[in-house]
Amino acid sequence: MELDSKQKVLVAIYTEYQKEDFDMRTNIKADVIGIEYQIFAKAIVKLINEEYITGVKLVRGGIGNKIHSILLDDMLITKEGIEYVESKIGLEKTLSGKEKAKHIGKKALEAGWDKGSDLAAKVIGELIKQS
Repeated sequence: MELDSKQKVLVAIYTEYQKEDFDMRTNIKADVIGIEYQIFAKAIVKLINEEYITGVKLVRGGIGNKIHSILLDDMLITKEGIEYVESKIGLEKTLSGKEKAKHIGKKALEAGWDKGSDLAAKVIGELIKQS
């Protein structure tokens, strides 16, 4: 399985969403995912356009109207986004959040995406604390 930058961002959002007390603003960032900020920003724009995420506020300005900041406080993954990730990663809808995060961590390692595996491990730890 190979993931492009947009898919990595969406998988990270999906993984964070598995927690009962998810925090998109703190845990979904370019450096956490392992990509450059401008690539992250463009991935977020694509995900909004494709209706895989909602609730994102983009702050633009300057020459070229570039994105200066991304406000993720109210971001949620949509039903379409969930279905896309589950199909791409091969997840059963009936798995628990912890089982989904474990599967994502394994797939991320197989794809050579260490940051994705780290993110999944962190989510698993937080899910264990919540139970």
